[in-house]
Amino acid sequence: MKKRILIVALVMISTFVGIGAEAEGGKKDYKKKESSEARHSYVFMDFDLNGRVNITDVRGMYEWLYLGGHPAVCPAAMDFDGNGQVNVTDLMGLMQWLYLGGEAPVHIGEATFRNCYEY
Repeated sequence: MKKRILIVALVMISTFVGIGAEAEGGKKDYKKKESSEARHSYVFMDFDLNGRVNITDVRGMYEWLYLGGHPAVCPAAMDFDGNGQVNVTDLMGLMQWLYLGGEAPVHIGEATFRNCYEY
């Protein structure tokens, strides 16, 4: 129970303090224009496309899922458990993996996906 409270506290603090993409040069403008059947490579679980998986990805995913923030450029790359849906279990899995030594996502590193948004 304490671990879950710690995770929620980390997300809340990062959301309200404002660390993330804005501090690193501003928000990116994502276009909701789906690319054709072209395949694109992305780092798995890298929400903000900076090449690293860290608290800014947790924050981006939280804002997207619960606060109406920018959607993930490639939602399939944010499916931590590989069940075909992106939801709270993926967010919790990401936080447990990053901060509590939990299980790793179904993919680690770069992966190729179809039907992602252009940015």
